[in-house]
Amino acid sequence: KLFRQARPYLRQTKYVLADKGYDDGDLVNWINKILKAKASIPIKRHKRGKNYSWEANFRNFRQKAKGRSIKKSIYNKRTSVERSFSSLKRTYHLGKEETRGILNFAKNAYLALICYTLKLFYVARTS
Repeated sequence: KLFRQARPYLRQTKYVLADKGYDDGDLVNWINKILKAKASIPIKRHKRGKNYSWEANFRNFRQKAKGRSIKKSIYNKRTSVERSFSSLKRTYHLGKEETRGILNFAKNAYLALICYTLKLFYVARTS
């Protein structure tokens, strides 16, 4: 639902970076077909249980890898994104606001990003 509402903001998207919590075939297909982008989402591994087999795990990986970018260079960009979001959440309480609708959330996120950028600019200038 969030991606459907955010679609107008994602026009020029080449990759969608997300963590394992978003590993869903329907979501990956939607990213491919509607956004015309590649999903860079790690694939959840099956836990080793009674019926675990390497062959089944490999088949699952090959099937889920379609429509995804498994390049390390793309996926490693998540680190800087995660670090930035962590700072935004901790400093500017992004994600804890009580706004309704994607437009109001986007406005709040933009303001938080402006504050974050100004803070980085100030730190770089004073160093």
